[in-house]
Amino acid sequence: LGKSDERVTLPIEQKESFKWLVSYEAASRLQAQHPQSLVVSVGDREADIYELFELANELGSSFLVRSFHNRKVSEEMRVWDFVDKEVAGGRIKVSVKGKDKKTREAELEIRFREVSIRNPKGEKEKGGIRLWAIRAKEVLPPVGEKVLDWKLLTNVETRDFNEACEKVQWYTVRFGIETFHKILKSGR
Repeated sequence: LGKSDERVTLPIEQKESFKWLVSYEAASRLQAQHPQSLVVSVGDREADIYELFELANELGSSFLVRSFHNRKVSEEMRVWDFVDKEVAGGRIKVSVKGKDKKTREAELEIRFREVSIRNPKGEKEKGGIRLWAIRAKEVLPPVGEKVLDWKLLTNVETRDFNEACEKVQWYTVRFGIETFHKILKSGR
């Protein structure tokens, strides 16, 4: 009881979400060692922390995060309401695990746009942090399957449909990484 209130006052270094900053810094070091390559730190909804966006703004390395928060872009508008006003750029098919753990194909409608995320702490800011928001929402999910609705944020420029699809494909790789981590932790 009261843990969420306490969590708000803790410094980021004392929160579990600090691991995303550590991971991003490791990816930034790798990027510096291999400037001819593009290294992207990919995170799930736990990685949707403003401190990560600030750090990325400072270090300049790339990230892609699945959004958890519907952050403000102005006093009246939030990111995903803003993106939903965009005309869909098109559709893409991706392979995902279904409810029965078997691979299935999902057709996703893609919307995207550049946004400027405001600081959630109410601190005075210098124009917000510039990101690209990509929404990939399943068109016709199979009966019994949950609709896929990925809301992705990235600092990698996303100016057209192909670039938006590329970011969605990056996110699909995360599921293989999750399986790898599960095997490491459980031994199977």
